Amino acid sequence: MASVEQRLADLERRLAATEDQLAIYQLLMAYGPAADSGSADVVLALHHEDADYDSQVQSWHSGKAVADMIASSDMHRDIMGNGSAHIATTPVVRIDGDKAYAVCHGQLLRFDKASDSFRIWRATAVALEFQRTEDGWKIYRRVNRLLDGSDTSHQHMRAGLRAAGAVPESPAEAAPKTAATQ
Repeated sequence: MASVEQRLADLERRLAATEDQLAIYQLLMAYGPAADSGSADVVLALHHEDADYDSQVQSWHSGKAVADMIASSDMHRDIMGNGSAHIATTPVVRIDGDKAYAVCHGQLLRFDKASDSFRIWRATAVALEFQRTEDGWKIYRRVNRLLDGSDTSHQHMRAGLRAAGAVPESPAEAAPKTAATQ
């Protein structure tokens, strides 16, 4: 049987890993409500100063640029102003020291006033990279790919699953690296 000291060290390690995973979930899940409410200050706090976000429609290259998009992009303001819901599924996450990788599905729902209902406007494969900073975990890289049935979208999801540790890396099955996994 392990010593009390060893058991306590193991428990501390497991607790720290759980806290890291919960912090990453919080970052990812806070983005949608922040985007839908125009909370650029929250979006800025979620992102690393050197963050990259490739939505497949457009790219932004800093945490400030992502926050500015939320605050002033005509496209985003139109989407938000007519009713929107940015939704992410619970991610698959792998933590590797001060970096973490995740993959999930993302949906952008838009409100249709004529039918008084929402419709799914985009469904995407979302691959993310997080970095631990002095201020805690931050979103460092996010790459969305439309789930349009294309090989590109499937490769992106496979690469995200591998980066997040859900699928063991195999030379025969290795998908091309995406920006989120490099």
